[in-house]
Amino acid sequence: MKKVLMFALVLTLAVAFAAPAFAFRIEGAKDMKFYFGGVLMTDFAYWGRDKSLANAQGLSTNDDVRQFALNVPRDSRMRASVQAGNVGAYWELGMGSDLISRHDQGDTSNANDKFARDEYISTRKIYGWYTFGNCTLMIGKNDGSFWSAASAQRLGIENNNHVGNFGWGALYDVRLSQVRFRQDVSKAFAYQVAFVQPFVTDVNVVSGGTTTNYDTIAKWPRVDARVEMNFGGFSLMPAGTWQQLYYDSNPPGYDTSANIWAVMLPVTFKAGAFSFMGQVAYGQNLWQFTFQGPYHAPAYSATGKVQNATGLLAFADFGFTAGAVTPHFIIGYDKAENSDRWKVGDNNNTRISYVVNVNWKVADNFFVIPEFGYYNYGKVPGVPNAPDVGNEWLGGINFQFVF
Repeated sequence: MKKVLMFALVLTLAVAFAAPAFAFRIEGAKDMKFYFGGVLMTDFAYWGRDKSLANAQGLSTNDDVRQFALNVPRDSRMRASVQAGNVGAYWELGMGSDLISRHDQGDTSNANDKFARDEYISTRKIYGWYTFGNCTLMIGKNDGSFWSAASAQRLGIENNNHVGNFGWGALYDVRLSQVRFRQDVSKAFAYQVAFVQPFVTDVNVVSGGTTTNYDTIAKWPRVDARVEMNFGGFSLMPAGTWQQLYYDSNPPGYDTSANIWAVMLPVTFKAGAFSFMGQVAYGQNLWQFTFQGPYHAPAYSATGKVQNATGLLAFADFGFTAGAVTPHFIIGYDKAENSDRWKVGDNNNTRISYVVNVNWKVADNFFVIPEFGYYNYGKVPGVPNAPDVGNEWLGGINFQFVF
């Protein structure tokens, strides 16, 4: 039986890699299960940025910028899982192309290097799990340790990181190594706690007119927690995260650490053809949890004190299903405030977005999503007369093949 199972597994892998447009599942003895599939996406769009935003993003221009965009987004992916009884493992590789990142988005690389990221590939997820009773122990690289809500916004991950309202009202907890415990107490109630590898970063410290770059280190794991409460078509998923970063070798008298934390309340509701998903979140120094996060980063004062940024974020996604199509109207809000850092002009940067799209299920494994989004980046904080950062719009179609 073992030889038969092994032969079936090898044969399935061979066929899967030879014809990756299909998903394969096999089951063998002793609850052995194998799955191989993927998600292939393509953005076909037109992208517009006003002069202020284009200049802020490194393009030297006196006019608004309009350009065509055709990309395989980097969150296209190949995925596989294997399970034997109550033990399993999952792999996910991200694949995509971004032929404009080195030139059209303002980078300084040679424009002739047009294939700079044509062969993009990354290990998105790799983890294993063990279930016992109503509990699950998950170990490895994964996301979702506190994140549970994202909107249906889909177009433009390769055009200023537009996906799921992340950075425009939604927080993303980043795929990182972790140890997670989850208990599904009942169909109506579950909770999970995770110890996560903290992200680290550099910080520029100005002392005596000299700017020095210091690394940050982590002395404790990041701690994430989430509760899930389901009441028929209504769900609440309150969650929180905390971590502390230490600055390595700071000058004497300087603050040596900064706290990063967030609390959030995602809500989902479904009644017949109508659906709603939304979230409200508040926290401190959230730049790593947003795709648009510089204004959410902590800063240093001239006397070496950490200036913490606070953030208030929210989004709402209203959907209505009619046969094979589901239109969505989505609004996102993001406010980053730092009254200690920004003493003149506005002490905050407030951004808002509006998106309309239609998820059209052409076939069981093929989706077409026309979308138009408008994104206002707010005003530059800490500057007299508070000039606009700028705005952009993105319209087109996201194609999805899901197996």
